[in-house]
Amino acid sequence: MSGAPNFLEPEEYEAEPPNYTASTPPAAATESDEPKFGEPGYNKGKPNKRKGTPRATITATDGAFLAFAGLFPGADEEAFSVLFYRQDSPMGAGGQLPSMSAIKSRLAKLRKMGVLAYVRHPMTGVNSYSLTKEGFEIARSFGYAMDPGRTLNGITMERLTHFRLIAHVAAQLLSPVGFFAENLGVNPVSLDQLANENEMRTAFQPFREAMKAQKKAGQNANYEVLRHEVAEEAFQEAQQGNLDWNQVIDAYPTLMTLGRAGTGGKAVHQPDLAVKLDAAERTDRQGRNLMVEVELTPKSKAAYEQILATIKAELDSGIAYNQVAYFTVGTAVEKLLATIDRERGYGLFQSRQLAVLPLRHKDGSNLELANRIKLF
Repeated sequence: MSGAPNFLEPEEYEAEPPNYTASTPPAAATESDEPKFGEPGYNKGKPNKRKGTPRATITATDGAFLAFAGLFPGADEEAFSVLFYRQDSPMGAGGQLPSMSAIKSRLAKLRKMGVLAYVRHPMTGVNSYSLTKEGFEIARSFGYAMDPGRTLNGITMERLTHFRLIAHVAAQLLSPVGFFAENLGVNPVSLDQLANENEMRTAFQPFREAMKAQKKAGQNANYEVLRHEVAEEAFQEAQQGNLDWNQVIDAYPTLMTLGRAGTGGKAVHQPDLAVKLDAAERTDRQGRNLMVEVELTPKSKAAYEQILATIKAELDSGIAYNQVAYFTVGTAVEKLLATIDRERGYGLFQSRQLAVLPLRHKDGSNLELANRIKLF
């Protein structure tokens, strides 16, 4: 692992003894001239027989923290605090979320090791975490697929808050608490069941290039058509027994990106997050995955009309998703979506295929954005 310190094996060391040579033996101290305890010079020149403090190591839990930070950069301390229950120890019973002080100590250790970095938002004062190059190498050494990961380098402060709250929702989806078992019917998932925006963009890139080539050749570039062709190919593979139905999305990840040409839809739409539930639930052409949007400020009604038309077409076709969840601050987004759903007669709220949920802290209180400067 080039360029990364070896944090994986514990090391102990002893203080190095004086380098005495045969030609210069140490002078024998007598009882009369050797300083006693408390006197100046006591034990001077003698080796310290106590072992040194073991160097800090990266544990399996640390590795999981690093993987999460790499795939969901911008995660704050609360996000890390809900990822796992603590284990039984002399300090307390397990089966509960760790304390915030324990989380901060763990993150501080990882920062000191040079595998984790953070940025403090100037308005909210919240720390958002991101991996270093060495952090990515360590996460990979624990077996995590980190190719879809990225860092916070180069993003704007405005986007930082969006990144942080996407990570917030991702952490709650992973949490053993089961934050969404009741309102979405989604039990805790594993990290490999979450597809971030970067993973979806990477899968979509070949189609972007193909559409550019089509436009350059004067042809009609239509992602909706291309996506349906890919879906039919995947479905034929599954029907012929060459592919399990629950592997469709993993084998054809571009299907997580939506597209709807004409009829007021959106040509290409990538969600903020996709929750891959097919592995446990898909047995036919109907996708079982959850599409997630984290919406901090409302878009225009026209923009939501395009998005909802695209979502409606997707839910009707069932290529990838059968449920969509918006996480919001305030009620403006929900009101707009409900109005369009009612005016267009989609019935998405009534069928529970579309849900709008408030962003909440782990204690159940609503999350609020500190977007106003307070001087006094």
